[in-house]
Amino acid sequence: MVRNILTVAGYSLIGAGQNAGQVYIVLRDWDRRTSPEMQIERFAVENGNRSGKPL
Repeated sequence: MVRNILTVAGYSLIGAGQNAGQVYIVLRDWDRRTSPEMQIERFAVENGNRSGKPL
């Protein structure tokens, strides 16, 4: 599901310092996720629908 991860230490959108950081996670395209556990509905149920919008 995860295609790539990029981490940036020492800097974030709210400032810089030794305790700041950012993480960018690039996911695979939805159409390349063919197994049922990789579909959006299953992902939202297992990880919680944080948007509050119905699927």
